[in-house]
Amino acid sequence: MTGSANSASGNGSAKPRRTRAQRSLIAFNIFIVVACLGSAAGLTWFKREVTSIPRLSIPIERGFEPEVPKGDAKNYLLVGIDNATGLRGDDPVRNGRGTSQLTDTIMILRVDPIYERAAILSLPRDLYVRIPPDTRSYKINHAYAFGGISKLIETIYVNFGIPIHHYAIVDFAGFENLVDLLDGVPMYFPWPAQDTETGLYQFDAPGCITLDGSHALAFARSRHLKVQVNGEWVEDSSGDIGRARRQQEFMRNAMRKAINRGARNPITLSNLISLAQKNVQLDEFVSVQELIDVSQQMKEFDPDELETYTPPAHNAWVGQQAVLILHDAEAHPIFDIFRGIDDDRPVVPSAPQTASGLSAPSNDQTTTSTQSAFIPAPPEGIECG
Repeated sequence: MTGSANSASGNGSAKPRRTRAQRSLIAFNIFIVVACLGSAAGLTWFKREVTSIPRLSIPIERGFEPEVPKGDAKNYLLVGIDNATGLRGDDPVRNGRGTSQLTDTIMILRVDPIYERAAILSLPRDLYVRIPPDTRSYKINHAYAFGGISKLIETIYVNFGIPIHHYAIVDFAGFENLVDLLDGVPMYFPWPAQDTETGLYQFDAPGCITLDGSHALAFARSRHLKVQVNGEWVEDSSGDIGRARRQQEFMRNAMRKAINRGARNPITLSNLISLAQKNVQLDEFVSVQELIDVSQQMKEFDPDELETYTPPAHNAWVGQQAVLILHDAEAHPIFDIFRGIDDDRPVVPSAPQTASGLSAPSNDQTTTSTQSAFIPAPPEGIECG
């Protein structure tokens, strides 16, 4: 059993009505607090504690544009580092892993206060791109290892034309600690699921299952997820694309859980900030007041309105490497959203279907998207947690 079952039969609670006071932007890398809550705006301790979150100084180079007029839309680069430092000795994530500095998760959160809009773009770690100044291509998760956060920012800008205004970095231990601080994050599993490579074993399905830190990490890192239907285990063939989509759904649920947990309460907020002080690095240009301003401007935002995008790509082999080749023409409209082109136009995000009425998954070798069966989401009208 990999988590506590809120409803082993799958009967989650009816979706509650949110009051205006409950709505606020709490943005996590899958992992972290990027904007804290406007209710603490007048508290001296809040400003003092947030100021002590570690800052990472990098030169303002190609793609990094930290000076943006107040109220304008901003892109926050959210990075999870593939590093097992700080995890328990028996944590399955440690298997075959040392102190590498590859990026396990790369997300861009775009926050537009004017339109009260938030969108997430997940960049699969296996995307095959040029890492400047080299003319050769590599998996995008190598950029951080080659030159840290500034090299990753430059790589994103050169390949996709997306500027980064601020960034936040966290490792695996930070992710686990955040989930545990929230007393777990609930996910709805329509079928039993497992990934032996990450240590995910979730058999209490269908139903709402609360994942603790270690099991949440196993779920978020899963790229070989299998679900059991009619006694047969079927694997999600979309690999890294499927994992990115599951991470987005997890992020949505984590935001919702933080609000339901009462993150606007000073004690809970203090605990979140304390965790960030130990596990998060922010850029030196993001100010406490800016975080407060964003949270106040987005006070009407609801996690259910979070738009999620994953660029279309297909699997390929380059030498001995399994990589993802981007579909440039199809990806451009998605990238335009994060470039700030036609910010006010209506868009259709790549959100998964709900679990209601799903057919059994198949072994169809799709790679440009993943079947909704492999994206745990509750039936319409049901909310886990």
